[in-house]
Parts: sequence; structure tokens; C-alpha cells
Amino acid sequence: MVTTSPIFGRLSILFGVLLALALLASACGSNGAVDVTPAKLDEDATGTGSPNTADQPAESEPSDTNGHSTESDPGDAEEQPATSEPSDTSDRAPEGDPSDADTQEPSSEPPETQPGPSTPTTSNGWTRLSPAADLLYVQTVPGSRAIVAGGPGEGLLSSDGGVTWTRLDWPGEVRSAAHVDPSGQVVVVAGSSSQLGLDEKAAFRSEDAGATWDPVLIDTPVLGWFVLDSFLHAVPGHGVFASNDALETRTLLSPASIAWAEKFDPVLITTNPDNLAVFAVTSIGLGGSASVRMTRDSGTSFVQLAPEFDLWGVTIPIFTGIGPLIMSQGVGVLFSFDQGQSWFVQNQGLEQLRSLSLYLGLVDFVFPPQRSLPVVASQESIFTFNPGGWQEMAGPGPEIRALAVVRADIDGGEELLLTATDEGVWSIPTAALGRNEP
Repeated sequence: MVTTSPIFGRLSILFGVLLALALLASACGSNGAVDVTPAKLDEDATGTGSPNTADQPAESEPSDTNGHSTESDPGDAEEQPATSEPSDTSDRAPEGDPSDADTQEPSSEPPETQPGPSTPTTSNGWTRLSPAADLLYVQTVPGSRAIVAGGPGEGLLSSDGGVTWTRLDWPGEVRSAAHVDPSGQVVVVAGSSSQLGLDEKAAFRSEDAGATWDPVLIDTPVLGWFVLDSFLHAVPGHGVFASNDALETRTLLSPASIAWAEKFDPVLITTNPDNLAVFAVTSIGLGGSASVRMTRDSGTSFVQLAPEFDLWGVTIPIFTGIGPLIMSQGVGVLFSFDQGQSWFVQNQGLEQLRSLSLYLGLVDFVFPPQRSLPVVASQESIFTFNPGGWQEMAGPGPEIRALAVVRADIDGGEELLLTATDEGVWSIPTAALGRNEP
């Protein structure tokens, strides 16, 4: 495993100062988003407009009514129950139950929309936004106040920044992620990766804020991320796709052969909200080894990030004003000052999270653009970066499972850091980060 060099330890403060100056400078500038609408592309991942049979799945790809390139269900036939019905040859989700055993009939009544707590619960400067719930993740959308959070078998949805909430009861018990579009009406619930040891591979979508759910023909969209007008998702053995119609149809952006390593499964897509042609795919192999590949051309080509480090376990890249950063339980936090060409360990202040040379206490990693400095979380605390290293501050109290940011550039409101916990969604203004003590 690569460790921090002595000379970097002595220069960590200097790197911190450089990072702070670079990020503050970037916050004063303007990174215009590239005008990319991946799901509307009429060409394949190579940009040639003709399929590459070496990289494409063996099934034929019928065209949808909009002329987009689509493919039939990429699910592995060996994983389907023997009693499953023949696959629909169209790219539309079937009317009846999918072959996945966790399918349930959509609810005949819309879920109840309920406000957050009438008397907000507060702790250590945090405010609980949502009703009580056992949550594993929380997602927001750049350019929207929509929030979706999920836990075992159910979730919470807000389209107004947490003022009111709808309880979501989607089919199945285990889902790797849920994502929502800016309207707050379209929700996609992903399946799960075989590398995670989970069996619920079918995905579901709702176009009425969770009132009804339809199965998605894509057997295992392990993950999703809404960018511009499209959900990005990855299918093991096939590649990265984009869809602008709630995963009813899709366009291949990148074949699996270039988006992640052989014998690895994708578990996360991270998009640069200021440059929509740039995104990273994190994948996991047997034993927990992690890999991060990044594209700067909407998936046509990828480069490996930080290959000299032993990335392992929870591994999350983020995009900042100076380029990508990586948090990994294998090495801690990696900074790059040259757009990913070289990497440096910066773990000063995170020493208490280290055990047996691993940073098992690390949970999640985000970059609030208004604050212009990264934030990392453990189960109990939040760590904010400053020129001297990482500064610990108290979390809301319940166990932290994930982080997200509601951006301030939506409507001029406060930028909020959100945490998904075993008691609901909590928030704190990012302007207050670093002001309290654990």
C-alpha cells in the first residue's frame, strides 16, 4: 500500500494553503457547463454513429421512436427464475410483473404527503428536515430543490427543499440508490450489484412522485445520476447508459470494456455539475479493491485515476475547482493539483479514523461549491478542510450514513449540507461548517 511520504507530511500545510487559494479563486470564476445532452446522442460511444460489435452486447438493438440507439434487456438469462415470462422485445417496461421476485403491484392510492416535524429537532447546530426514517443515502439534483433519501424498502421524497415530504414505498427491500429529476416527480430506484452480495437486481421507476411504480427493462442499472435532462446508469457487463425518459429507453455512452476494469462491477457514477462531459465511474472487485476511471468526453475515452494507490472499500471521487479529489477507505483522502496527473495524501486531522492502515471510519465525501472546500464524514462527525488539514465538528447525533449538498445557486437560498441518518435527513448551512466542536 502506498503511504504518505515524510516530505509530504512536512508540506501538508503548504498543500492545504494552495488548495484553499485555488478553490477560493475558482469560486470567484465561472465554469460554464458544456452543452451536452447524452441521452439525445444519435451516435455510439465512439462517436462514429455506427455500433462497435466488439464492445456491444450480443443482442440486437432496435431503435425507439425518436431514433435513439437502444438495446434489449441486458440481464443475464442465467439469473432469471425458470418460471419467468419471455422478455419483451421492445424497450418499454412490461405491464405485468418482472421476473425479479421482489416485484409488487403499484399502490392504488398516492403516498401521503406530510410536512416535516412541526417543531424542528435541532442538535449541535443541525436541524432535522424530514420525518423520522432509517436512511442509507440521500441525493439532490443540481438546479433543483428536489431531495430523495432511501433506506430498507422505502424512502422519502421532497420537491421543495425539505418543507414537505412524501413517503415512498417501492418494490423490494434492498436498493443501491434512488435518484430524482429536477421536477421532483420522476424517481428511479436502482437495482444492486452482484459484487455487493445483493440479489434484488430489477430496477423500478415512478413518474408520479412515487404513487405508482413500473419495472425497468434494464435488469441491473446499478446506479443512476441525473445530469442535464438524463439519468446516467451503469449495467455490469454492458456499460454506461443515458436516458431522458426515466429509463424507458437508453443510449449507450461507454461500453463496459473501457468504463471499468475486467471482473469489476460499477457502484457509483460521479458527475461534474459544472462540466457535463466529465464524469467518473467507481467500480469494485472481489475483496473490496476499488478503481476510479474518469472521462472528459462524455464517455468516449477514460483515464485511470490514482492507479499508484491501493484504493479499497468505500471510494468516492468528487470534482472541485482544481480538479478531482478521491476519498477511499484504503488510503484516506487524495488531492490532485494538476487535474489528476499526480496525487498526494492529505489525512492530517483524520488520524483517529485509521485502523490497521485503513481509514474504515470514512463514510462519504462532498464538495459544497459555495464553501469551496471539501467535506468528509465519519459515522459520528463531519470533517471540514482548512489550510492546516481536516477540522472535526459534531454531527447531528444519529449515525451518519451519507452526505449531499443543496446548492445555493438554485434560487438564492442557503447552501445546505445534508446527512442521511438512522433517524432521518438532517441539514446545516455550509456557512456554519467548522463552528462547533464534537
